[in-house]
Amino acid sequence: MREGRRELLAGPVVSDIDMPHLTGVELCRTIRADPATATLPVIFVSGSLVPGDSRPVDAQATAILCKPFKPAELIACLDKALAAGHEPWPTAHPVPLKSSFRMII
Repeated sequence: MREGRRELLAGPVVSDIDMPHLTGVELCRTIRADPATATLPVIFVSGSLVPGDSRPVDAQATAILCKPFKPAELIACLDKALAAGHEPWPTAHPVPLKSSFRMII
């Protein structure tokens, strides 16, 4: 990751999984590949994930927040992600925590 962009990633990253130029999956893989950013929590938001979609696990996302969601749900997801931290190479599968989001740790 280029130095200038790395400085912008000082905290948790919230990204849609489906974006036109750089997908959330590609962004997460880039973050995980750089030792300086590998442990940042990455939260995917999506309205298009279907059960069994392995992209968040494969990309090593920290959590998934399904659209639509309330601001309080985003805050709760961020709080849990920050409290849990992120192991850079998780082996666990998503675990349901609440109807609108799942943590992957």
